[in-house]
Parts: sequence; C-alpha cells; structure tokens
Amino acid sequence: RTFEKDVVGTVTSWPSGLAIASAWDLALTFRYATAIGREFRAKGANAMLGPSLDIARVMRGGRNAESITGEDPTLGAAQAKAYVSGVQGQGVACVAKHFILNTQETNRQVHSNTVSKRALWEVHYVPFQAAIEADLAAVMCAYNSVDGVPSCANKELLDVDLKQRMGFSGWVMSDWWALRDLRAGARNGLDQIMPGSMATWSGGLLHDAAGEAGVTDMAKRVLRGMISSTAFDHPSCIAGLDSDCTQHMYDDLTSAANTKLAREIAGASVVLLKNEAGTLPLRASSRVALLGSACHAWHVTDPSALSWNQGDYYVVGGSGRVLSPSMCSVREALEARGASLTGSYSDSVDEAMALLRAEGVDVAIACGAVTSGEAVDRGSLRLDHHDFLVHLAAQNARETQVPLVVLTMSSGAILTDFAKDAAAVASVFLAGQETGNAFADVVFGDVSPSGRLPVTFPAHEADGQPVCLDSTCTLTDELAVGWRGLIGQPVAYPFGHGLSYTDFSYEWAQTPEFKDSAGEFRLSVVVENTGTVAGAEVVQLYLEFPASAGEPERVLRGFRKTSVLQPGHGESLDFALSRQDLSIWQDCESKSDGDEAAEGGEAIESERMESGDAIESKSGCDVQACEGDICYSCGDRLSWLMSFKGMSMERAAAKMRADFPHACGPCTSAAEGGVASSAAADAGGPHASESQATEATADYVGCFADKIDDRDLPVRKGFGTHDSCEEHCKDYLYFGRQYLQECWCGNSYGKHGNATGCKCDGPQGDIGGDVNCVYKTVHPASLLLGAPPQGRSQQRGAAGGRPFLGGASS
Repeated sequence: RTFEKDVVGTVTSWPSGLAIASAWDLALTFRYATAIGREFRAKGANAMLGPSLDIARVMRGGRNAESITGEDPTLGAAQAKAYVSGVQGQGVACVAKHFILNTQETNRQVHSNTVSKRALWEVHYVPFQAAIEADLAAVMCAYNSVDGVPSCANKELLDVDLKQRMGFSGWVMSDWWALRDLRAGARNGLDQIMPGSMATWSGGLLHDAAGEAGVTDMAKRVLRGMISSTAFDHPSCIAGLDSDCTQHMYDDLTSAANTKLAREIAGASVVLLKNEAGTLPLRASSRVALLGSACHAWHVTDPSALSWNQGDYYVVGGSGRVLSPSMCSVREALEARGASLTGSYSDSVDEAMALLRAEGVDVAIACGAVTSGEAVDRGSLRLDHHDFLVHLAAQNARETQVPLVVLTMSSGAILTDFAKDAAAVASVFLAGQETGNAFADVVFGDVSPSGRLPVTFPAHEADGQPVCLDSTCTLTDELAVGWRGLIGQPVAYPFGHGLSYTDFSYEWAQTPEFKDSAGEFRLSVVVENTGTVAGAEVVQLYLEFPASAGEPERVLRGFRKTSVLQPGHGESLDFALSRQDLSIWQDCESKSDGDEAAEGGEAIESERMESGDAIESKSGCDVQACEGDICYSCGDRLSWLMSFKGMSMERAAAKMRADFPHACGPCTSAAEGGVASSAAADAGGPHASESQATEATADYVGCFADKIDDRDLPVRKGFGTHDSCEEHCKDYLYFGRQYLQECWCGNSYGKHGNATGCKCDGPQGDIGGDVNCVYKTVHPASLLLGAPPQGRSQQRGAAGGRPFLGGASS
C-alpha cells in the first residue's frame, strides 16, 4: 500500500479483488496473485493482509471492491484457492480476512451479527475452507461480534469451527484495534495480537490466560503457517537484523511485464452488459464524442492529499489503497491509440448535447463512476454521475439518436437506469492503473469481452440487503445471499451475466446421469465458437435442489472459462461435483427424531426418498459426512482428509504429521515405513498404500478409539479409553494395532458391500467427540449449464441468445 509519497509509483496499481472476480478465470487469478506476491516479496514483506473473502451480501458495502468472492460462495472458494496458491508460491504468507460475517463497514467495531450455523457453513465459511485447502497460512478475525461475542475472542468460531472442524493449522491474527480483552482472546483461539490493541497485552496475563501449552500452540501455529507458505525461505531481508530492510520499501518494482499483465486482467474483467445492433466494437475510423468528467477522471499521487480511506475511480480507499502516477483514463487511452475524438468533460447535459447535434459524430461514449473505502459504506447504489447519464441518454434518444455507449467504473453493484436509452453498456470494478486501456481494448475490439458479473445489478435501490444500523443484526437472508435472494424478481443485470462479440454453442460430451455414490459426479461439455470473431466463454454450472432440501431455488456449483477460441473452434470443459456439492448442512440439534445420527455409530445408509427427496448420510462416527472431527483422533482425521477432502494418502499423512507431530506417528503409508495390518491394507483402511487408498477410501467408514492418557491432544472430555485394541475390534472386518496408544477399526462399506456397520460401543462422545453437525446428501432436481440464474435474459451480441444445457435427474 502506498501510504508514503515516496512509495507511490514503485508498485503496480492492480485491478481490485472484485475486478479479478469478474474475470471468472482461475488461471488468470493465479497469475495475478503470483505477480502481487512477487512484488510483496521484493519489497521485503513475508506476509500480506489478504485476500479478502467477505461475501458481498450488503450491496452498499464500502469494502466490497476488495473481496475476490463477489456475492457467491462457490465463486469465492475457487478464487480463494487460486489466489492463495499464487501469493504463497512466492514465499509470502496469506492472511485471509475477515473471519467472519464482516458484511458492512457501518458500526463495524460495535455491532453483532447473528445467522444460522447452516448459513455459516454453506455460505460464509466456504471461501475460507477453500483457502485452508490451499494451505492458507493465517486468518484475520473481524471487528464485529457474532452472536454477541467478539469475533477475535469467539471460541465457537476460532477454536471449534475454524481450527477443529475445518482443520486449520495456521494462526489467527487480530485486526487492528479488534481485540478488547487479551484474556478472552488468548483463551478462545486468537494467536497473534496486532497494533491498536497492544495496551491490553502483557506476558504475565497471556501466560495466565492461556497457560504454557496454549502459548506454545500459538507459537507453533505462527511458525507452521510461515514455514508452510515458504515465507522463511530465501528472504530478501530480515527485519531487525538487516540494515537495508527498510530501503526495500522504496525499491521501484514496476515493470513492463506487470503493466502488460495489469492491462490483460483489467480487459478480462470488463463486463459487456448491453450491446444493441452490434454497436460495439467500434471501427478504428469512428468519430467519437467523449462525454463526462469520469472519462478523464482525476487521480491523486500524494497520499496526504486524501483521507486514508478515500478512494478514486481507479482504486478503493483504505488500508489496501495503491495510488499510482500511471493511472490511465479513458480519454488518455483513446488519444494514445489515435482515435478521432471530440469531448466535453463538464458533466453538462446541454454541452454534451451540443456536441451530439453537430456534424461529424458517429458514436458517443459517456462515462460514470463511483468509489468507496474502508470504514464507511456507500450512501446509495447510484454512480456519482447517475443523473448526468440518465438525462443525457434520454435526451439523446429523443433528439439525435447517436449511438450512445456508457462506460462505468464502480466499487460494487450500481443502478443502471440510463441503460434503457443507451445502445451499449460496459462496466469494470475499480480496475487500477490500466482502466482506460482496458476499456479502449474492448471498445475497439482488440479484446472480445468475457467478464461476468460477480454481483447483481439490481433494478431498484431497495432490492438489495440494506446496511444494518442496529447494534444487533440478524441476517435474515440466511442462504439467500445476493443473487440467490433475487431469483424470480426483476433485476437490471443478473449475477453471472456478460455478453461477448461472438456466439457460442454448448453440447454435452455425454448426457450426465446422477448416481448415488460417495464419489465425484463428473460431466463434460463441449463449447464451440459459432460466431465470426475470437472470444472466450464462461460456462456456469447451477444445481436446483428439491424443495424439501430448503435450498435457494438455484445455486452455483462450478464454472470454467475456455481459452480464447477462434471462430469454428471448440473446447471440452470438465466439471466434477463432489459429495459436498450435492449436500446441504444440517445441525443434529435441529433434526427430527427420524433424522438423528445413530447413537453408537452406524455405517452410511443412503436411500432414495420419494419424489426426489433427500438422500441422507446417517452417522454417529461417519468421518465422511461430518465437517471435521472435534476429537482430532489421528486415524479418523486421516480418513476424513482422504475421503472428504479428496487428499491422497501421501498428502494426508504429511498434513497430519505437520499438524500433530507428537500424536500421529502411525499416520503413514506402508511405503513411508509405517506398519499396516494386512486386513487394513486389503480394505483400503487408513494405513493402506496410496494406490489402495485411491481405490477404496472414498467409501471408507470407520470408528476410532483413542487412549489419551499420555497424549497432548486437543480432545474433548469423555473420549473413550480402550486398553486392548484387538479385543475392542474383534467384530470388525479389519483393525489396527496400537501405535502411540492409538487404536482404530472399521469396515469398508463400499468395497465389501453391505458390511456390518460400525459397532463402536458407548455414547457418541466415545466414538468421535461431539458429532453435532453433518452434511446431508441431497438428490438434485436438475442441473443447468450456462443459463442466467435470475432476471431477464440479455441478448448475446448481434446474434442468438445465451447457450443453455439442462440435465434433469432421473
């Protein structure tokens, strides 16, 4: 960030997080994150405060432009993995933020949010879980409280959900000024306190609150995150030891390569909302009237000239603001390419109309923009130039009929009342220093637009979730966040919408069929460019669940972007739906008696209900269905990592050794020198080789018992103790031996057919701790590829409508 004048111009002013989200291109996100990580590393940094993974549920949220998630958890999860992998691949630890429910800036330090567990696990946690799967180093807890408890001292959030159920092994960092009570933070999952709260800190108080073991765990988590992200490898400098560390802050890291990449990203983020009669792209010889002050928007190069949280039409304001002397406006970009221009930059409708009435104008381009910043939410969804654009478009339509192209720059969702009288509309989300060049590339056809909206553009101001002004805010939208809550309502431009200069057709590579299994459901679609110019397409996969599932009418479950396809060329895109993709979250406490997890533990029993109803995985100790295992038993966690998270034996074993080195000696494959019983190997149990695990562990079901007297494990009280593993497991198809006091046994349900179910004795607490939440597999009613998820469909360029494929479940 460029808080000092001498730093301005030494780094690239990249497109915002919301801009990269609008590209819907994970390979591009990875390149974007890699380049950012490289700049951070060269500046001497070994950690960055990002990415922002907040779901944009409040349309007027002041920091929506920072988030790479947009308003959808599936979009955010995919972006999170690519971003974290890119940055940490450069030796810079990512600190994902803000955990959790940081949905607005108004009263952010004092208000409390309340939402169901299901909404947390199905919506707000999802991008963070994906980042953890990419070996995320750290998480930043939010200012706001959840259920009346400050996020940075909330045991349920930090210790239980994040560290235990999600399996997060890195560290939790406070936001600046976010911790109010050191004792509460230390006892409830916080590992690192940041500036602003230091007045509460003392070594004695810390040790008194957390104990020696707690403080040691905090230090281990910080080290684990830094080591796993390679942040300690080959540092450019070491703060406190190297005399030139500060000087790196002022090194000029700008380059032609980064400028080129920033322009490519900004161009890919342009969303073409409307394009009547093929108005765009323009001919090189077109005579253009450029209208409105936003077409030549001001930018500041001296940070002291702005308040710290003030942005402009290129960058968001606040702690992540990156100013640059190289900001390129639309006017500068069009002039640089030699376009025939005449202009009015006063936001005067009369002056603009005078230009349009004059001879020699082929097309008009008008610009409008709005920005936002940290600590303050937007006052409305209107552009700063909303009235100018509405009146200009209406008057032009009545009098001159000159084709009007509107270009918008915004920090989030906007109202587009002017669009009905415009011939074409294109939008970007605070695209950084290359904003003008990106628009020029699209307007003149050097780049065929391929961006898609990561947020909904509503029809009316009141359609979106309002900013909550109360001290306690109940998030009544629950699962219906963003576009999911607007299905069936008119919108201006729906989530996922975006036009191209060409057309595409879809065909199934083979007709998909839903199958009841614990494995992945795979499908493939062939996309062909049937138009006349090159272009890329974004294929979006939506599922519709039966009404009994209680899901929104439609949910995004995947997307893929093609390469740039030449006319007549096609590309096959593969999709894989996991068991979790076909599941809903269910709290055991809210289940009916007939849905209760079987006490003592039963094997997975999937049975189809009538009329496409739910398929449920019943479990007391089913490590596949549960989101994490509170007890942290080595054996069941290893199986969970392989089955639920899809890890190979090698990766799962390595992760277990890293997470709990003192407890997980037996978590090794035979190839790594571990001892595996022949029965376990035959069944694909947790000690099988990698090849065997690949074959059988997807259907693995097991019960596990630990003797923990000599173990330093974060287990719940009441976890079972069994002196004889062989005796305890005598009724099972296979069992494990005692290693470090651990015993495991179980049945491979898939490999052996209807094998005897898990028979762990005793109450639920003896077979896996408090199993109080499960994923419930649901039979989808239909699968949709490429259909706008809500609102009216928009015409796709000059010919044809948006492609659509459907697959109803049998």
